[in-house]
Amino acid sequence: MMRISLTVCVIEVAQPYPVEVEKHVPYPVKVEVPVDRPYPVHVPKPYAVHVEKPVPYEVKVKVPQPYTVYKHVPYERVPYEVTKHVPYTVKVYVDKPYTVHVPITKHVPYTVEKPVPYTVKVPVDRPYKVTVEKHVPYPVDKPVPYTVEKPVPYLVKFPVKVEVPVPYKEHENEDKYSSSEALYEDKQPQYGQHEHGNY
Repeated sequence: MMRISLTVCVIEVAQPYPVEVEKHVPYPVKVEVPVDRPYPVHVPKPYAVHVEKPVPYEVKVKVPQPYTVYKHVPYERVPYEVTKHVPYTVKVYVDKPYTVHVPITKHVPYTVEKPVPYTVKVPVDRPYKVTVEKHVPYPVDKPVPYTVEKPVPYLVKFPVKVEVPVPYKEHENEDKYSSSEALYEDKQPQYGQHEHGNY
């Protein structure tokens, strides 16, 4: 027995609806542009252009003396007779026929000795040892980088004594004392200096 199932689907179909369409009808439109008044327009006129043209003129050249001028006049080509040599046979009388020897170089093969390798048996008394040089590694001095002290310049301060002149004021009392001492030395010169020096 087979069962058959039927399903009914209801589909809504859209119905047409009225659409309002606005139609534009062309109509004449007059547009007036206000113009003040007609105005004159200056049009440039063509003007005369003066062009200087070089005109050839005669130039007199001084010639030292008259000389002959040879004028080449072409002439017509005229055919002329040419003697042409034509070969012909000539019979020469010979006493008797004779043989003529013509050297002929002919390649003649010759035997060439060609070395052919072959085995040779050499009698040996007994087997002997053959020394074979063997490569033995040996140490090689390899340079190794190491640190090196590099002198670096730097600033060093040294104490330096510099005499600086200090301005000072002279007092009036010092002037009086200095003037009185000078007068005292002028009055008593014998007490000013001694043989062994000053007091």
